[in-house]
Amino acid sequence: MPSTNGAGRAYDAERSPLLGRQNGSKASGTVDKDKQEEEALRSSNPFIVDSTNPRFRRIPVLACLIVLIFEMDFFIKHIPMMRLIESLLCIDYYEAHDRSIIDQYGKKIPERLCKADVIQVEVGRMAGLMLFYLMVGALIVTIPVGHIADTRGRKWPLFNNALTWAFFGASQLFIYLTYPLLPIWTLYFSGAYALIGGNFDLGVAVLLSSVSDVVPSDTQRTALFFIITSMMYVSQAIFAPIGGWLLDLDGQGGTPWVPYVIGIGSEVALAILIAVAYPETLTKSPTLQHDSGHQPLPQKSIKERNVLQKAKRQLSQVIYRKWKEVGSSVQGIGVGPLLVLGSVMLLVTVGTKSCGWYALVQYPVMKFGWKYSQSTLSLSMLAIVSVVNFAFVIPYFTRLWARALSSTQNANLLIMSISAVLLFIGATIVGLSWNTATFLGGLMVYSLGEGLPIAVQGYIISVVDGTRVARVLSLMSAAKTAGKMIASASYAKILAWGVQTHIDLLIGLPFFASAGLFVICGMLIAVHILWLS
Repeated sequence: MPSTNGAGRAYDAERSPLLGRQNGSKASGTVDKDKQEEEALRSSNPFIVDSTNPRFRRIPVLACLIVLIFEMDFFIKHIPMMRLIESLLCIDYYEAHDRSIIDQYGKKIPERLCKADVIQVEVGRMAGLMLFYLMVGALIVTIPVGHIADTRGRKWPLFNNALTWAFFGASQLFIYLTYPLLPIWTLYFSGAYALIGGNFDLGVAVLLSSVSDVVPSDTQRTALFFIITSMMYVSQAIFAPIGGWLLDLDGQGGTPWVPYVIGIGSEVALAILIAVAYPETLTKSPTLQHDSGHQPLPQKSIKERNVLQKAKRQLSQVIYRKWKEVGSSVQGIGVGPLLVLGSVMLLVTVGTKSCGWYALVQYPVMKFGWKYSQSTLSLSMLAIVSVVNFAFVIPYFTRLWARALSSTQNANLLIMSISAVLLFIGATIVGLSWNTATFLGGLMVYSLGEGLPIAVQGYIISVVDGTRVARVLSLMSAAKTAGKMIASASYAKILAWGVQTHIDLLIGLPFFASAGLFVICGMLIAVHILWLS
């Protein structure tokens, strides 16, 4: 295997233990030995950052904390959001069908009276459309935010992302507290705040780009990406049950506003933390700061880029430049395989978000008669298994298979393939479940496959020019955002089709549809592997 790839990346410290150069000199042998010892240390502890500035050494820990707080806001009010929508729809339902319930309870109708199928289908539809409009806004700003993160810095896009979620929650809370002053459909406008800073996926893309700036080793990056992402599941395990408890403080599901207040406060605190404590890492990019063998751009390329810069206001030139940047960013695989991986990201997001956002919450409510506060059991179990999987299992096998297959890229491809199979098996079991035990068993298998999107990102990071990491990850974020849009718009329709058949098995139709998507993901991964070979 040559020491440099097609984009000019020089001899990689990632490969030095396996492909160490032999030049016969004692000094060179000592240097190679030092590099091997350093790489072994980083593999055993991915939080070690080679920097003389202590602020940059804190980046991995700060990244974990940022994801934890990001997801705290989401999960502490995820199920309360469903209950918030349900409570408003329940008022409208009894206004039309039984006014005596309104006279008896006013706006605080007990949750047990709001479980009619027609209400639940509408809850799924509204929740889906609310997130759909949020994703539309996020998709609009994906490329501009990625460009800003790569040219102006990572810090302020992260700050704006935190503000987005604070405004998103605050607007929903205001509508709930003032209802019926504002009609239910105004909840859809809460998604417009994504135009400030995008969605969670875009924020994580910028965050991972920042981490890659100060972590030069591919194996270390991959391990850190899984550990940082596992914080999402740590937050889910802790705060989803807390959110379920807080929305039911009165025993009737009448306090969804409490977790909203806490979630909004957490995002404001996170924005302050980023502004005060998070360092700018753009100038620490390994491609810019370290001798990684990249040659300066030819003079002709510089002139062409200046011409395009002058023409940036012309839409056609902007599109052309972005396409060229994507093509030049991908080392050794080309634009075609990148599009295949983008398709995998799109489809797996549709499947996992249809399951995770809605089905795992509404499915036990409709099939097993759970309350929304009880649905936190499924989310917590999913989170606990995923924390172990992301923080320990996948990083361990990544290191093991990277040594066995002589490549971190090959290890990530293997993880992607296995994850697609596990997602398919788990979603099928959950959809077929006939009691709580089979439901939770299928959920465990499903959760072991949720590393697929992160494995895709880790694989792409290992082959992309460091100066364009944020832009390429932003494109993957756009694929995930599009997947969430599709999931938001399609889930309620698929659920309604299943319910309307009045066949108990087809309440799990969203899981069966997701299982089909996971099969297609596995086929696309196989196509990508064949393409490379």
